[in-house]
Amino acid sequence: TFQISFYSKVLEKDVGMNVILPNHRDLPKKHKVKMLTVLHGKEARYTKWMNRVPLELYVRDYKMGVIMPDGEDSFYTNMYYGNQYWTYLSEEMLRFVQKTFPIISDTREDNFIMGSSMGGYGALKMAFNRPDLYSAAASLSGGFDLPNLFDLSGYHNIGNYIFGSLERMIDGNENLFNNIEKMAKKKKILPRIYMCCGMEDFVYGGNQKIKQVLEKNKIDFTYDEWHGVHDWKFWNRAFLEVIKWLGVTKVENISSDEPTGNRKKQVLEEV
Repeated sequence: TFQISFYSKVLEKDVGMNVILPNHRDLPKKHKVKMLTVLHGKEARYTKWMNRVPLELYVRDYKMGVIMPDGEDSFYTNMYYGNQYWTYLSEEMLRFVQKTFPIISDTREDNFIMGSSMGGYGALKMAFNRPDLYSAAASLSGGFDLPNLFDLSGYHNIGNYIFGSLERMIDGNENLFNNIEKMAKKKKILPRIYMCCGMEDFVYGGNQKIKQVLEKNKIDFTYDEWHGVHDWKFWNRAFLEVIKWLGVTKVENISSDEPTGNRKKQVLEEV
């Protein structure tokens, strides 16, 4: 696991991220690692996923890494009064990670994105605005119905700070409902889509609206729901559901320079 800080030219400041990579000894020579970008929710930071979900334990048996970038409370948007987080995430961040860690694959089919709450919105926004970057996108309890969400949560002033105004948000590229309609008309190849939401979650209604828009536009997607609220208990289970849905394979190659017995002993000690 790497905790990284680097200077972003787009944001004009130092930014942090966490990166988890599989043990290179367990990989074939010249193997490129599939990568899952995980977006955090509002009022959280990039460290939150590492603190609340045992990601290293969950992904250590898979030929996959995890990136956790920082998006502050931007809704992964080029903020009207603030930083250009959409440009950072869609252009600069991924290039930096792939250049810094050459083991990471730079192909679309090997890159996936997911997020919880605000991050779920960000993941699907990426899917319907930059379908060339990721082959799969997953939303866990995504905050999609932004006008209603800001009203319910008392975030009206914050919404204006991020989007400029309610009208600008509804008419612009930040409105995921518009993104879906536009992309369906263009008939471009889209990432695979996965969504899940707790049946008692306050964003459940917004998830049903997005589900209906996807169905109306005949866009393939997978949807799951079960009893749960907007919390880390739900997202721990949901993360494992995403891993299964992605279909990534477990590591089969064990380093030849380490005896099998020692490897088994190491695994037992880790567990």
